[in-house]
Amino acid sequence: MVDKFLGRAVAAAVAAAVVLLAASCASRGDIAPAPSNHIGMQFVDDAGISHEVRGKAATFVFWQPWCATCREEAPAAVAASVELADSMSFYGVVSGPDGSVDEDLYLKSIDELGLSYPQVRDKDLALAKRFSVKKTPTIIVIDSAGLLRFKGSHMPENLASMK
Repeated sequence: MVDKFLGRAVAAAVAAAVVLLAASCASRGDIAPAPSNHIGMQFVDDAGISHEVRGKAATFVFWQPWCATCREEAPAAVAASVELADSMSFYGVVSGPDGSVDEDLYLKSIDELGLSYPQVRDKDLALAKRFSVKKTPTIIVIDSAGLLRFKGSHMPENLASMK
């Protein structure tokens, strides 16, 4: 009985450690770009609006409301979303199932950071898995042909050229 309980406790501790590691803040520039095709990707934002990545470049900003580095990157993402609004869509993505994200802090952070582009609660981790996101912040840029042009932990300086 004790061995069974300890086995479950160890398994739970390992699972919790894996979740915490996956959600930890990334350091700048530690993720290299890799080619992939994402045409036809569909998802629904927090407002219930359906989006499809097709024919227009898109930037996904994976973040967490408690992540200091994510908060540092937010002004650059907001500025880029305004500057490139005609040629590139922007989406904020907070991954994690119910209970793993402080929803009140999430909503408060959207207002505090002035995140004017659509936000997606990736509760089933579908977007995080699709892009192999392991840390936050992670910025993903898809060009208008649906190819992955950038994957990193900060906004690229040449974002406008990745359309």
